[in-house]
Amino acid sequence: MDFGSPGAWVATGISDVGALWVRSTTGTSQGAYAGGLPPMSSPSAGNGVALFDSDYLDNNGVQGAFGTGPAPSPQSAVLVSPSFDLTGQQGATIFFARLQLFYRNFDITELSLGFSTDGGGTWDDFSLLQGVGTNQPFGTASIDVMLPGVLDGVTDLTNCQLRLTFVGDYYFAMVDDIALWSNIPPP
Repeated sequence: MDFGSPGAWVATGISDVGALWVRSTTGTSQGAYAGGLPPMSSPSAGNGVALFDSDYLDNNGVQGAFGTGPAPSPQSAVLVSPSFDLTGQQGATIFFARLQLFYRNFDITELSLGFSTDGGGTWDDFSLLQGVGTNQPFGTASIDVMLPGVLDGVTDLTNCQLRLTFVGDYYFAMVDDIALWSNIPPP
């Protein structure tokens, strides 16, 4: 389902209305400097991955055309999930997200997963950055993101949401297959 469709995730450009997360069915960046990397290889990549294509948004896929794309860099944007119900998870002692991540860094200052228990009124954000250097890729990998304290003291879990945030300058970030787990880690 494409972002922005009824009941789907909602993409919002913060730095520019055109700076949007998109659904990619190829798992590749269209940017001029993305680096010829292989596509994201998550288990369900064929049905689409969330892509923030900073490189393409800045240069429209043309080398040397800095700042001429639909949303010049640096950019900031969020992708917010529909609300979901976690009733029954109150008091969970360990809560984490497992997801597939692939990105190439130039100057990404924030790549995070946010969690809200009040329909997006407040957020707890957790970094997805894996410490790769400038011009380096973080190849597709499954990562676990601990979400400490997100359920502490919360009695109404009927309006939870997730969000992905990108803030930075080049190249791209892709996320797929987000799953939430509590108490016992999955296999």
